[in-house]
Amino acid sequence: MPILLVESEASVLQVLEQAVSDLGIQARSATTLQAGLELFASEHARIVFVDLDSSTQTLEMLKAILARPRSGGGSHCREP
Repeated sequence: MPILLVESEASVLQVLEQAVSDLGIQARSATTLQAGLELFASEHARIVFVDLDSSTQTLEMLKAILARPRSGGGSHCREP
């Protein structure tokens, strides 16, 4: 399963992609939150790096990540 990288700055995204690749891990990347949400839905990434800001789109992406059911007994953080 790939790691999903969501970063709006191309230079930062390039560094992240290279770092992940150097570890031998497959990555998918997006430069917008909307594209990141679409990749998240289709790629089933278990690890997501998101460029956090205070936008509504960022909050929607985080909600989508937290709402997705996990298979294989994995766990993740939820709001109290």
